[in-house]
Amino acid sequence: MFGMIAGLIVALVFTIGGTRVALNIRGAAHTMARRREENVDLQRQAQGMLGAAPIIWPVALFRCTGAFVGLCGLAGTLLAVMFIMADIT
Repeated sequence: MFGMIAGLIVALVFTIGGTRVALNIRGAAHTMARRREENVDLQRQAQGMLGAAPIIWPVALFRCTGAFVGLCGLAGTLLAVMFIMADIT
């Protein structure tokens, strides 16, 4: 029973986090894209490479990834609820 409850909590966290990025609440996807760009620049400077920057993930890709994670979390939530309901009855 504990495993199902823990799975439900993890699935809900994935659902909330993925939905937040997918819907770009408070600019979450834009923030992730900006951080990615800054981290790539810092990494290239640390390695001494001062050339053209590699391809950076666009905001739309972060939003699609967030939607996928949110849907996986939703599926996990529904699965955990089904297992809990089957265990109760």
